[in-house]
Amino acid sequence: MGVDHNAYIGPYIRATETVKQKQIDYCSEHNRGDATYCPKCGKSIKDRIYKFYGGEAPDGWEVDYKKGHFNDYLSSTSIMSRPNIIDGKRTYIYLPNRYYDELGIPDIEGNVMYSESEVPFGELDVPGTIKKFEKLFKEEIAHLKQWFEIEVKFGYITWCS
Repeated sequence: MGVDHNAYIGPYIRATETVKQKQIDYCSEHNRGDATYCPKCGKSIKDRIYKFYGGEAPDGWEVDYKKGHFNDYLSSTSIMSRPNIIDGKRTYIYLPNRYYDELGIPDIEGNVMYSESEVPFGELDVPGTIKKFEKLFKEEIAHLKQWFEIEVKFGYITWCS
């Protein structure tokens, strides 16, 4: 198993969610009395409470979008793990999975393994590309706005997968 290092230049979405500590009581419905283990589900009293940090986005929100096709439009760079929580917020980066030609996104992957790539920034129409991105991904941006604070930006993004 290996790790790929990826690079991207172009428009992207910063989706930020406010997170707070939550907890789930796995056997809250059971009458356990003073037992060390729940007599109904067998969970240890120590293991029955699960604590985690979460936002307002429901589990599986990507799957609910157009019959599970959200990732056909935009995908998160957070493939390996969730982003860190900083000051009670978690920020995801979403990149396009289509419309590369329409956006004029430069190809920086190179044609051959270990080849060089050059992208002269002076030739990029940053404001125009951002406007095209917002228009092409209007529905996906609206979907994200239900749970996240959204910023559309243009930049150089690197991530591992």
